[in-house]
Formats: sequence, structure tokens, C-alpha cells
Amino acid sequence: MNNTKLMISGERQKPVQKAARWPCGVCGRGVGSNSIQCTSCHKWVHRKCSGIKGSMYKVIRSFICTGCSNPVISTGNTSVDIGASPNLEVVDKFY
Repeated sequence: MNNTKLMISGERQKPVQKAARWPCGVCGRGVGSNSIQCTSCHKWVHRKCSGIKGSMYKVIRSFICTGCSNPVISTGNTSVDIGASPNLEVVDKFY
């Protein structure tokens, strides 16, 4: 018998923590004064999550967050063949 464990991450599970009034469009935690708004989706993003180097004022009118610039495209395939006797563990996220 194969004792190999597979980990499957839950699909877009909501965080357990209390929802922030203005969540970061990248990490989901609440944003504060050191944030910038995406000109495409209008979500606020922490400076550290934005990837902006230098002054945010130079890109304030043209900033596009990573969610809008690199959208995840679903293939629609949700089934996976894992064999006859799998040991599965559901996790919230991978580290």
C-alpha cells in the first residue's frame, strides 16, 4: 500500500480573520495610508504588495495591480486522477 500523502489546497477559501474595511487587492489584509489604488479594478494595494520601487506618486494614475496585469485563467478542468487508494489532506494554503 502506498503511504504517500498529497496536499490539495481549498479553492479560494475566505480567510478566517475579520474582514478589513479596505482589504489589499493582493494579500487581503487591511490597507492604510501607505497604499495605492489600482486604476483597473479600483482595489487598494499595500506599497509592499504593489512592487513599486521609488515614488508612488509617479505611477498613481497608471498603477495596475498584479491581479489585473496577470489574471489567472481557469481551464474549467476541476477533476484530477489521483489513483486507487490516496491519502489526501486539505490545506488552506501552501508555504
